[in-house]
Amino acid sequence: MIDVIRSWLNAALHRDALDREMSDEMREHLDRSTERLMARGMSRDDAMSVARREFGNIGALQEQGRTARGALWIESLRSDFRYALRGLRANPVFATVAILSLAIGIGANTAIFSLINAVVLRSLPVERPAELVQIVMTDSGRVTNAATGSPIFTNPFWEALRARATGFAGFAASGAAEFDLANGGEARMVSGIQVNGEYFSTLGVHAAQGRLFTRDDDVRGCAPTVVVSHRFWQSELGGRTDVINTPLRLSDKSYTIIGVTPASFSGIDVGEEPKLYTPLCALGNRQLDARTAWWLRVIARTRPGASIAQANASLATVSRSVLEASASPGPDNNDRFVSRRLLVRPAANGLSFLRLEYSPALFALMGMVGLVLLISCANVANLLLARGMARSRETAIRIAIGASRSRLIRQNLAEGVVLAAMGAALGVGIAQWGSRVLVALLGNGDPVRTVSLDLSLDLRVLAFTLAVGVATVMICALIPAWRATRVDPQSAMKSGGRGTIDGQSRFGVVKALVVGQCALALILVVAAALLVGSFTRLLALDPGFRAEGVLVASVDMSRLKAEPAAYLSMQQRLLRELRAQPETRDASLSSFTPVSGTYWNEDVVADGDDATDTRDRRAWFNQVSDGYFATMGTRLISGRDFGSTDRLGASPVAIVNRATAKRYFGKQSPIGRVIRLIEHNKPGPAITIVGLVEDTKYGQLREEQRSLVYLATSQDSVTSKTATYEVRVAQSPSATIARVKAVAEQLDQRYSLRFTALSDQLANSLQRERMLAALSAFFGTLALLLAMLGLYGVMSYMVARRRVEIGIRVALGAARSRIVRLVLGDVFRMMALGIAIGGVGAFALSRLLNAFLFGLTPNDPRTMIAAVAVLSIAALAAGAIPARRAAIMEPVDALRED
Repeated sequence: MIDVIRSWLNAALHRDALDREMSDEMREHLDRSTERLMARGMSRDDAMSVARREFGNIGALQEQGRTARGALWIESLRSDFRYALRGLRANPVFATVAILSLAIGIGANTAIFSLINAVVLRSLPVERPAELVQIVMTDSGRVTNAATGSPIFTNPFWEALRARATGFAGFAASGAAEFDLANGGEARMVSGIQVNGEYFSTLGVHAAQGRLFTRDDDVRGCAPTVVVSHRFWQSELGGRTDVINTPLRLSDKSYTIIGVTPASFSGIDVGEEPKLYTPLCALGNRQLDARTAWWLRVIARTRPGASIAQANASLATVSRSVLEASASPGPDNNDRFVSRRLLVRPAANGLSFLRLEYSPALFALMGMVGLVLLISCANVANLLLARGMARSRETAIRIAIGASRSRLIRQNLAEGVVLAAMGAALGVGIAQWGSRVLVALLGNGDPVRTVSLDLSLDLRVLAFTLAVGVATVMICALIPAWRATRVDPQSAMKSGGRGTIDGQSRFGVVKALVVGQCALALILVVAAALLVGSFTRLLALDPGFRAEGVLVASVDMSRLKAEPAAYLSMQQRLLRELRAQPETRDASLSSFTPVSGTYWNEDVVADGDDATDTRDRRAWFNQVSDGYFATMGTRLISGRDFGSTDRLGASPVAIVNRATAKRYFGKQSPIGRVIRLIEHNKPGPAITIVGLVEDTKYGQLREEQRSLVYLATSQDSVTSKTATYEVRVAQSPSATIARVKAVAEQLDQRYSLRFTALSDQLANSLQRERMLAALSAFFGTLALLLAMLGLYGVMSYMVARRRVEIGIRVALGAARSRIVRLVLGDVFRMMALGIAIGGVGAFALSRLLNAFLFGLTPNDPRTMIAAVAVLSIAALAAGAIPARRAAIMEPVDALRED
C-alpha cells in the first residue's frame, strides 16, 4: 500500500517529467521501427506511416500509461478543481456569500473549541502530566468518588500529609497570594502563589535563569526569596540576566530573586498565570499553625506506573492519622473531621476556577455555534442546488455524450471541497480573532488576576477544524452533487426546460433545507431570548443596596508596623477625614463589600434554641461601622444603627436582615433578642440584636437570600491591618479617587490603596451571564439573518424558475394580489413547518440551558411567542421582495423568454 501511495505521489508531483519520458520512449520505439522498415526498402514516409499503424493510437497509449501509474485519476481530480475554481471566479457574488457563510460557521466553531481546548482539554506543559493528581477531602458518609470534595486545606494538614503519605513521588502545595510593587500610595498589585520547596521538582519544571526552590528550602523561618515568572522578568525586570540574587521589594518586604521560570510554564491554574512564587516557609508561625485557615491546594505526582486506584489505596492507609493530626480543637469537631476521607482526582489538565465557572457555558455555546454552522451549510447547499438546476441543461448534454454520473458527482463535490477549504482557511483567521474576543469576555475585571490562556493552534484544534471542514463538505455539497446527476437529458434539453412541472418537482430538497434553516434559527432565537432575558433580569434585580455613586477603597496599613490596638484608631481617623470632605455624602468602613468574592460564615443559635440540634444554623457575616447602611442605601427597618456606645468592652451588638429575623424569631420582632456564635461546639457570648435591615445580596446576585448578621467594627478586639471604605459621592466615583488618595497621604504616605467602583464590582460579578447573553444574541441574530438570506435566495430563484407559469397566470387574468399570495403561501408553509419542528428542538435545548436562566423557566411562553413572532416577521419580509417582483412581472416579457 505504501508503494502504491508513493507511486501516486510521484505521478502527481512529476507528471510533466513522466509524460516527457513516456513520449521520448514512444518516439524512440517509432524511430527504431521506421529504420527497420527502411532497411527493407521502404521510403521514410511509408516506413513512418506503417510504424505508426503498428504501434497504435499514441494518445490512447499515453492515457493507458497514465492510468497504469495512477496519474489519470489525479489529472482528472486536478481538472475538477480547476473547473470549480473557474466557476467560482465567474460567479464572485455566489462565491463570496458561500465562503463567508462557511467561514463564519467554521470560525465560530473553531474559536469556541480553541477556548474549550485551552480551558478543559489541554494538559499542563510539564513533565509527564498524566502522573499528576490532586488531593481532595470528602465526607465518607455522602461522597463515594473523587469527582467532588473540598480541594482546600490548612497548612497543618499539608504538613501532616507530607510527613505521612510516602506512597507518592512528590508533592506540590500552593496558596494564592497578591503582592504590592508600589511603596505606598495607590497599590500596584501582582498575582503570586506561595509554594513548598518541592513544588517545581514535583511538576518537573526547570529554571530558565538561576535556580528554583528545593526541598532544602522547606525550613520554617527560611529567608524571604522569590522566583519570578518569565513574563514578569521580561515586563518588570527588562529580561536582565543580572537580576539573580538582587532584592525585590514586595508589600514592603524585601525578597531576594533566586530564579526565573521558563516561558512555557504558566503555573497549575489554567487561565491565571502567577507572576511571583514565594516559599511557604517564609510565612510566620501564626499563619502556618492556623488550623482554621483553609487556603492551600495540594497536587501529588504518583509513582511511575501507579494507577488512581493505587494512589487512593495509599492515601487510605494514612487518611485518619493525617486528619487527626490537623483537626481543629474540640472533641466533637475532631470526631466529625476525622471521619472524612482523602482521595485523589486526575490533575493532568491543571486546576482552574475558570473551568468550574465557564465549562458548562462554553459547551452550551459550542452547541449554539454548531447550529449556526448547520444553517450556513444549508445556505451553501441551497446555493449549490440552485446552480445545479441552472446548469441542468449542461449536465444533461454531458450525460448524453457519455459522462458518467460518478464523474459528475465528483466534479460537484470538488466545488464543495473548494468552498469548504476556503471557508476553513478564512475561518481559522476568524477563530484566532474570535478566541481573543472570548478571552476578553471571560475576564472578571480584576486587573491583578487577568485571564491568560494559551490559544495557539495545536494538533487537536487543527484536527477539529479539519473534521468540521470535512463534515461541511458532506452536508453542503453531497446532496447538491447527487441531485445534479438526477437529470433527465431529454426533458432538460427541451426548449422551456424550466417548465412548471419540472421546476416544482425539483424544489423538494431546496424547500426541505429552508425548513431546516427556519427550525434551527428558531432554536437559536429562543436560546438567545432566554439568556438575554435572564441577564436583563439580573441587571434589573434589586440587590438591597444602591451601587451607583459608591467608591470602594481598600486600605492596607500593614507597612506601619504598629501595635494591634492602634490599627482601629487609625482606621477610624481615616473614616472621619473621608466624611469631612465636601464631596462626600456618606462614608463607612467594613470588612468587605457585597458581591466581592469574600465570604464569612459562622454557626449561630438564638437564645432558647437547642444548641445540639443538627439543623443547619449557618449564617453569613460582615463587620461594618456606623453609617454603613446609609452609605450603601440599605433601608433600616427598625431599631438603630451602630453608634458611639458600641465600643470595645461594651456588650456585643448586631444588626440582622429580614431573613435572619424570620429564620430565628419567626414573626416576632428581633430587636432586643440575643444570638450566640457556636465556638468550639458551644454557644459563645451573648450578642444583642439592636437593628433590623432589608435583605441584601451577599455573595452573588443569583443566590437565594441568605441570613446576614452585621457586627460592629468598633467592637473588634483583633483589628485587621486592612479595611474597606465605602464612599458615596455626588460625582463620578472615579473622579473621587485622587481626593481619597490625597486624604490618605496626609495621614500617612505608607498606606497602600486600591480602588474600584461598587457598580463595576457588581457588573463584574455578572461576567459569565454577560458573555452568554452577548454571544447568544450575536449567534441568534446571525442564524436569523442566514436563514432569511437562504429563504430570500430560494424564493427569488423559485420566482425566476416559474416566470413562464406566473406569466401565463397573469395573462389569463390572475390578479396581482393573488400572485403575491401564491409566493407568500410557499413562504408561510415553509416557515410554519420550520416553526413546528424548531419549537420541539427549542423546548429540548432550553431545558439544557436551565442552569443559566434566572427569573425565567425553560418553556417560558412569552419568550417562545416572541421568538416565533420575530422569525415570522423576518421570514415574511424575506419573501416579500420576491413576491413583489413576481406581482409586477409583465406576462409578455415572461412568455417571450420561453
